[in-house]
Amino acid sequence: MDIFVGFRYNRIMARILLIEDEAAIRRMLSEILVGAGYDVAELTDFGNLDDLNRGVEGSGADLILLDLGLAGLSGLELLRRLRQNSDIPVIILTGETAEAKELLAMGYGADDFVSKPYKPELLLLRIRAVLRRTLERSRSDIYSFAGAKIDLARGVILHQDHRTHLTKNEMIILRQLLEERGKIVSRETLMTELWNNQEYINDNALTVNVSRLRTKLEKIAGKNVIETRKGLGYSLVEAEHGE
Repeated sequence: MDIFVGFRYNRIMARILLIEDEAAIRRMLSEILVGAGYDVAELTDFGNLDDLNRGVEGSGADLILLDLGLAGLSGLELLRRLRQNSDIPVIILTGETAEAKELLAMGYGADDFVSKPYKPELLLLRIRAVLRRTLERSRSDIYSFAGAKIDLARGVILHQDHRTHLTKNEMIILRQLLEERGKIVSRETLMTELWNNQEYINDNALTVNVSRLRTKLEKIAGKNVIETRKGLGYSLVEAEHGE
């Protein structure tokens, strides 16, 4: 059946990250997802929220399956932290069906719920539905640059079957540079856009964010892809030779 076929995006199989502390359930979910053709990553260290958050950031996931009942930790708090920097879709796995709990989780930024015990057909349908919604939202946020596709709705650069993930601040900055490609974008414009998106950063933080974004783009498009125009701002240019 079609619901068992993994969702592909730009020829790259969607990657799903499992955050579930019960090994048996994790194995069962992994088998379902792999059998459906998805690329699966797992987090197995549940020592603290900071480690989990870093694991999520480095996973390259297109969607997260998050168990609310992590032993000794709060799945809701992890979701809250994740939403500070990322729009990766999240499906909550929960044995608690109380409406108040679900509404609270949705307020934290969850995209959908699946209740235990998990029915494979329902789980896969929910995953496909969320991924399709994400793709539809992202169509107007896809840019081409130096042979790469930049999907700002998902905060990812797709290049030669590799993903480079962007922080929320990097996404805001890059959107401005892409919209004004080849032109100078002032630091004041970038600061204003960041503040309009409730990202309260100072002048030094802007410099750091631009530097990090430049490093990521240079791995794809070559050196000096973001030019600094002293006293004026920044300009996004196509490099002659990508790496």
